[in-house]
Amino acid sequence: MHPNEPWLGIESWLAVHARATFDGLRPGATNADVDALESLLQQTLPSQLRAFLLVHNGADVAGPQNRHFGWVLPGGESLGVHEIGENWSLMTGIGETLRQEYPDEYDESAGAAAATPGLYFLPSFIPIVDQLDGNYLFVDNRRGESTGCVGIWSKDDVPYFPPEWSSVDLFLESTRLALVTGKVACIYRPVVEEQALDWEFAMPEGT
Repeated sequence: MHPNEPWLGIESWLAVHARATFDGLRPGATNADVDALESLLQQTLPSQLRAFLLVHNGADVAGPQNRHFGWVLPGGESLGVHEIGENWSLMTGIGETLRQEYPDEYDESAGAAAATPGLYFLPSFIPIVDQLDGNYLFVDNRRGESTGCVGIWSKDDVPYFPPEWSSVDLFLESTRLALVTGKVACIYRPVVEEQALDWEFAMPEGT
């Protein structure tokens, strides 16, 4: 699945049902932008994450006259390369402080395979959605069969549990399906008010 496929579905839905949010979508990043991010993070991004950023380099949550654009993706603000770098630097700085206190536990978590519960926000965790309360949706870029999976980082609930989506593409497709059906994507349900999309907390169906 190419990210353009679910992105096109998301865009089409927003254009009809949440025009303000559609207007907040940014153009894609350039390859040079993503290369610069990789240099900052000192790692190669999963190919699906690079493709994701080349389609839309994040989204604005507000416009002129404080017009509310809402949230494109479940849970919070969709981050572009600049915001990813800022939030990654913040969170890994906190993690490095904890590493000084708990070096063995930190290094064990950092060296584990992707999708393994992590005690700290690691350099291999790449934030893509900022939930604005210290929590993130992030891509787990540690090595292993699950490299590139997408999980939820909660500052109040660590270690983080197994990933919610096995890839960025499936995360986008889950978002698209939630918009089309009104059902829950992970723990978020889409709601629209005044042409702005937001996501409310909701328990998954069947729980």
